[in-house]
Amino acid sequence: MSDTVGFIADLPTHLIAAFRATLEQTLHADVILHVIDAARPDYQAQRRDVIEILGDLGIEYENDSRIIEVYNKVDQLSDEDRKDFGRDVLRFELHRVLISAVFGQGIDNLLNKVAEVTARQHIEVSYHIPHADGKALSWLYEHAEMLGRNDGAESARCRVRICDADHKKFKIRFGYEEVESSLEDQI
Repeated sequence: MSDTVGFIADLPTHLIAAFRATLEQTLHADVILHVIDAARPDYQAQRRDVIEILGDLGIEYENDSRIIEVYNKVDQLSDEDRKDFGRDVLRFELHRVLISAVFGQGIDNLLNKVAEVTARQHIEVSYHIPHADGKALSWLYEHAEMLGRNDGAESARCRVRICDADHKKFKIRFGYEEVESSLEDQI
């Protein structure tokens, strides 16, 4: 998890350079929460600034399914403004949520959106791992969800749910390729 600088428009050049390393962490994030202050009259301008800076980093904002726009401070809007705001903001986008962090409004919806985004980034695969390679087995237990394990005389057939990035790391680090699923893997 990384928290980047909040207000990034009109920062002096030397500060942008200082924050660049933090902002670059978004390139490797599983989920990007773009928190927008819904109570600010200029929230749309601030949103555009963030989109521009993320674009400079190589993130195609409108096409990146990792991004969830979180409109915070909806408790500071009048009831009528909140209805209008919600209708306008949520009309076209699946990955936008309205919240009030202070009062906990919308947090369950936000958590559901995060779960949806992360679930799409995980795959289910099977590996044959020799019992002698305890490091590989341990790594899988630490970095993946073990869905099933069948132990044979020489190896374990492990069925796991793992994020794509960790799947690639596992293949590079330990050299194991995934094996085809069989009926015994179905849990």
